[in-house]
Order: sequence, then C-alpha cells, then structure tokens
Amino acid sequence: MKPNRRHFFSTALAAGVALPASAAGASEAVNARYRKLDEILQQPVLKKQLFTTPIIIETLELVRLNNSFLCRVRSSDGAEGLSVAHSGMSTLFPIFLKNLQPFFIGKDARELDLILEKVFIYNFNFRYNGISLGLPLATIEFAILDMLGRIARKPVGQLIGEIHNPEVGLYMATEWREKPVEESI
Repeated sequence: MKPNRRHFFSTALAAGVALPASAAGASEAVNARYRKLDEILQQPVLKKQLFTTPIIIETLELVRLNNSFLCRVRSSDGAEGLSVAHSGMSTLFPIFLKNLQPFFIGKDARELDLILEKVFIYNFNFRYNGISLGLPLATIEFAILDMLGRIARKPVGQLIGEIHNPEVGLYMATEWREKPVEESI
C-alpha cells in the first residue's frame, strides 16, 4: 500500500490513543522515582553543622600569571581558600570579575548551596549558559570549599558527603618499559 497523508494521520492518531493506556502502569513507577529524587534534592549538599559561626567572604580574587589563574577567597576571620582555574578562564575572566565576584562579597560561606542558586538571578546571570558561567562559578566554588575544609580541618569530600575510597589508583606511562616505574620518576 502506498503511504498517503490520510493513512499517516490515522496511524499517528491510533498510536497516540494507545500509548497512554500502555504507559499507565509505567508512569506510577516513574512518578515514585521522581518523588524520591525530589526528596534527595531538597536536602542540603554542604554539611553546615560543621561550622558554628558565620564565615563571611571578605575578598575574592582572581590572580593571573600569563594565562594561568588562581582564585583566592578570604573570610573576615582571615581563613583562606585557593583553587586553580581551568585554562578557559583566559577568555572568561571578565564574567568572573563583573558578574560573579561582586555577588559573593559579604555572603556567609556556610550558605553555599543557597548562594549558588541565587547567583544566577544576580545581574541576570541566567543568560550565560554552560561553560561561560559554569567554569568561573566552579572556580569560586572550589576556592570556598577549600576554605571551609581548612576551617573544619576536613577534606572537601567530607564537607559534602562521605569518603568511600581514600586511595586512588594511578597509572603512569613512561618511555622506558624495561625500567621499573620508581626509576622512571
């Protein structure tokens, strides 16, 4: 049979009617999963109970050497955190300086979860998508987490969860297969 427009629409209509009937059982399972995910998403990521007093961000700097960048954050109490920026910061540093840096000054670092939500509204930052906002924002977030880890004397992993594997396997390629790795280093 040669396909025509009438046959196409009648087949599409029949499929549209049959689909909801067959998916009714599956939709309850999917809804249960979404309810569980919603419960998880409502929980804070950062363990604020590790910090009893406010940690006010006093300075947030982007330090440059050639095309490499470091982010340094300091609290009003003098605590400090550092992070190394991605190489893409060489083109995105204006977003860091104009759109993000001013927002973080004066904020309580213990409220990092909330700060990371509200920064998108500040200066209409939601207009910037993906890497253009995410890269500078991650650089700041890592510096703040480093500062909080130093204050709590805990690794960053313990600030947001549990550390399951304290050691990481490492592979190192060398040019000399006949030598042991220790001699190649």
